[in-house]
Amino acid sequence: MEEVSKGLLGKWGGLLTVISVMILSITSGDTAFRSARLSCADVLHLNQKNLGKRIGLSLLILGSGAALSLLNLSKIWTYFGWSNQMVATFMLFCGVLFLKKRKRFYWVALVPALFMTSVCATYFAYSPLFLGLEIGKAKIFGVAVSALAFIFFVIKQRTVKVS
Repeated sequence: MEEVSKGLLGKWGGLLTVISVMILSITSGDTAFRSARLSCADVLHLNQKNLGKRIGLSLLILGSGAALSLLNLSKIWTYFGWSNQMVATFMLFCGVLFLKKRKRFYWVALVPALFMTSVCATYFAYSPLFLGLEIGKAKIFGVAVSALAFIFFVIKQRTVKVS
């Protein structure tokens, strides 16, 4: 990353880019651990005004994070990436329903939702972590799932009255 940054931005621009990425990682980690501590304290009904309890819970959370950093989590990132795209697809369908309910031009969200359905289903069919089909069959699977989603939407559109 440093070489690319230096090539595009010069020596000082590259240095600022690297420092910015480091700061972003540190602040993201701080936010994540603080959120985890507060969430655990809320679930466990621990008063965070007590410094001892706060430090103890912080050490437990940081220790858990350190232990997780020693594991090979490469497959988890693959699942996370796919599930993240699925959430985006579902949100597009929510946008379709929102626009439809307000009698707006919902196709502006429906077309990307169907495209993303096809992409996610194709990946699901192709990836060795899921079905592991050949790419040609995976593409057919993806298009078929997207077509079924469209048919389901059309059928539901006719049977459900939107108020």
